[in-house]
Amino acid sequence: GIYAHWHSVETRYLAAFASFIVIGVGSCAFHATLLRSMQLLDEVPMVWANSIFAYIMVTMEDEVGKWRGIECYTLAFATFVATLAIAYLDTNDQNVFLLCYGIGVIYLVLRSRTFNTTFASE
Repeated sequence: GIYAHWHSVETRYLAAFASFIVIGVGSCAFHATLLRSMQLLDEVPMVWANSIFAYIMVTMEDEVGKWRGIECYTLAFATFVATLAIAYLDTNDQNVFLLCYGIGVIYLVLRSRTFNTTFASE
């Protein structure tokens, strides 16, 4: 993935590729140890990846190299808040993680559906 496309795709897609690697490492660490700290290494990168995918969806129709500062900073702040919420408030169960991750997944599914409806008819 990443090595084959290193020079041919935009940075946002490289970040998406890298997020899968980070999720995989965290998932291996958690499932090998079943410790709470390693569980965070499994859950938090999934929320981060959702933010990367959301940014890609927002900028899908932009020309190459266009910078979307407001959207980028807004997503970064939301990701930061979600990370803190998961790390500090989600101690007994996974409800905070499921809420943060679920909202991201719902957005991605709805936005993907919008793109599919828009471009499938062309």
